[in-house]
Amino acid sequence: RPVVWSRSSVIYSAHPTQPTVVARHFPSSKQFAPSTPTSILENLSSYEPPTVISISPSEDWLFAYFPARGCDGIGCLWERGSQLDHWEVREQFRYEQDGGVVTAEWTSSDRPVSVYFMCSTLFYQVCIHSGR
Repeated sequence: RPVVWSRSSVIYSAHPTQPTVVARHFPSSKQFAPSTPTSILENLSSYEPPTVISISPSEDWLFAYFPARGCDGIGCLWERGSQLDHWEVREQFRYEQDGGVVTAEWTSSDRPVSVYFMCSTLFYQVCIHSGR
C-alpha cells in the first residue's frame, strides 16, 4: 500500500480494502478522507484501493490512481481547500483496462493547473504502463 507523509505532517495512505485515500494529521489519531470520485461511488465494488498516491510540493494538490476490476481504472486529482482536511475532486481520468499509473512525480509547484486530454497537467506527469 502506498503511504505519503507531507511536510505538514499529514499521512496519506490507501484504505486496506476500499477505494479510498485515508489521511491523518500526525500525531493525532483522527482520520479523514478526501471526497471519493463520483465515478467510483457509483460502482464501489469495481474499484480497488489506490496503488499510487502523490501530494504536490505545495500540498495544494493530491493525486491517486484506483485500479479497476473489469472496467477502466480512475486517476483522481484533488485540490485542497482552506483546511488540511478539506479536499475537492478537481479532475478524474480514465485509464484503459490494459494500462494504468505506475508512478507519479510533481515537476513544479509554481505552474498553474491546466488538464489536458492525455491526463497530464503543466506541473504533473503520470507514467502510463501498457500491458502490451
